[in-house]
Amino acid sequence: MAAYISKIIPLSKYYNIDPDIFEKKGILNIPLTADAPLFIDPQLLESSTYPIFSEDAWDNYKKFFQLLLHTIIAANKLEGALKSRAIKKATRLLLAPEQKGLCLGYSTQNNKGRGIGPARAKQILDSAIEIIKHGTIDPDLFSVIFLLEEGFGGDCISDLTAKIILPQLCEFTQAIACELKIQTQSYIIKNKHYMLPQHPIEKDCYLLFVPVDIVNKLPTETNLHGVLRTFLSNFQHTPPQSNDSLRDNINQQIADIWINSLRENQSDRAIKNILKQLIYKEPIAVNSVITAVERTDLPPINFETDLDGFNIAAKFYKYFDPSVISGINKQNKLKTIDELLKRFQKYMSDHTDYKRYLLYTDGKHKNEHAWQQTFNCYIDDSLRRLDIDITPEFPTGRGPVDFKFSEGETFKVLVEIKLSTNPQYLSGFTKQLEIYKNATNNVKKAYFIFVDLSKDEKSTDQLQKLLQLKKDYGLDTEILVIDGTLPDSASKVH
Repeated sequence: MAAYISKIIPLSKYYNIDPDIFEKKGILNIPLTADAPLFIDPQLLESSTYPIFSEDAWDNYKKFFQLLLHTIIAANKLEGALKSRAIKKATRLLLAPEQKGLCLGYSTQNNKGRGIGPARAKQILDSAIEIIKHGTIDPDLFSVIFLLEEGFGGDCISDLTAKIILPQLCEFTQAIACELKIQTQSYIIKNKHYMLPQHPIEKDCYLLFVPVDIVNKLPTETNLHGVLRTFLSNFQHTPPQSNDSLRDNINQQIADIWINSLRENQSDRAIKNILKQLIYKEPIAVNSVITAVERTDLPPINFETDLDGFNIAAKFYKYFDPSVISGINKQNKLKTIDELLKRFQKYMSDHTDYKRYLLYTDGKHKNEHAWQQTFNCYIDDSLRRLDIDITPEFPTGRGPVDFKFSEGETFKVLVEIKLSTNPQYLSGFTKQLEIYKNATNNVKKAYFIFVDLSKDEKSTDQLQKLLQLKKDYGLDTEILVIDGTLPDSASKVH
C-alpha cells in the first residue's frame, strides 16, 4: 500500500528540506495537490530576479503574441480551405491545458483545472479577428481581449503563460532539483530532455518549481474595475488634444461607460459587452484600453509579510508537535471531530509563541484565510488517517462553507471560521452558516469558530452578541471562541 500523503503537505516537508531554504531561494513552497489561489503574472516576468525568466521567458512571451497576431492577420487574407487551416493553426497556438505540476489556480479541491480548451481558444480568436479587421495590429490587443472576454481570468492567463514559458520553467526546476539534491527522472517535453522531480501525487506528471517573484494573487473579482479606474484617472488629468478630436471623443465615451456603470450598478458582463462594441467599432479605443491595462498592474504579493497565509503550511509543520492531537477517540465520529476542534481551540489560544510566528507579522494579524489554513493543517492529517474526509471551501449550492467533514454522503459536519475584525461575523453566524446547513444534506453538527482579536471590552460584547443571537434564533450551532490576541511583549518560537 502506498504511503499516505496529506493533501496539504508543502513541498519543503515532502522533500524534508528546511522551508527557510525555499524562502531564501525565492521558491514557491505550496501544497502538493490543492491549488493555491495564485497565478503566473506575465507582467512580472520582466522584473524577476532570475534571468531565465526576466530575459528568456519574457522574450518568449512577447514573441508568442507577435506570432499569434501575424498568424491571424495572414489567415484574414486567405480564403476557403487555406483560411480554415490558418485559423486552426492559430487556435492550436491558444490551446493551453493546465499544468498540473504547478499547483496554481482557483480550485480548492484539487489541481485539475480547466485550462484553455477549443471553445475558449475560439472565443479569444473570434474577438481578435474582429478587432484586427477594424485596423488594430498591436500584439498587446490580446491583453484587452483577456480583460473583456467572459470567463477569462487570471487562471487562464496563467495557463497560457505557463505553456509559453514551459521550457524556462523546466530548466529552472531542473537546476533547483539538482541544487537541493531532489530525486529526478527523465522527461521529454517539447522535444527536449529534462531531469525533473516526479509529482508525488500525480504519478504521470512532473513537478515544476516556480519563483515567487513571477506569481500574483488571483483577483477575487475581475481586474476590469481597476483598469477602468486607471483609465478615468488618466483621462481626468490629461488635457484634450486640439489636433485629435476623434481620440478625445472615444476616450470620453470610455470614461462615460465607467461612470455610467457605477451610477447604474451594472454587472461586469454588461460593462464588458458595451466596451467590446465600442472597441469593435473604433480601433482607437483599443489603444486607449491597452494603455490603461499596461498601467494597471496588480501589486505583487509581499511573501515576507504573507498576510494571506500562503506560507502557512510550510511554517506550520516546522514547529508543530503532532503529539498534541494523539490519543483521540476513534470510535465515534462526532466525538472525534469535537475533540479535535476543541484541542485546536485550546492550542491556538494558549500557544502565544506559535501564534505569533504563524499568524502575525510585525504585530499585525493575518487575515481569515491564514487562520483557515492553520485550522486545515492542524486537523487534516488526523482526520484523513481516521477515514474522515475534510473539504475546504465546500460548495453547498448556496456558496462555499469554510470546511466540511464527511464520511460518505450520510455524515457531514460543517465549520465556519470568522475573525472578530470581520464586520460580517454576526451574519456569518445567524445567516450564512444556517443557509449552508439547510443546503447540505445529512449535516449532523455545525461549528462556528470565532477568533477573538480584541484586547478590550469589545471582545466581551462581541461574544455576548453571538450567544444572545444563538438563544434568540434557537440555533444548534456550537460556538468555539479562540483567543487570537498576543501579549504586548515579544518572544520567539522554541
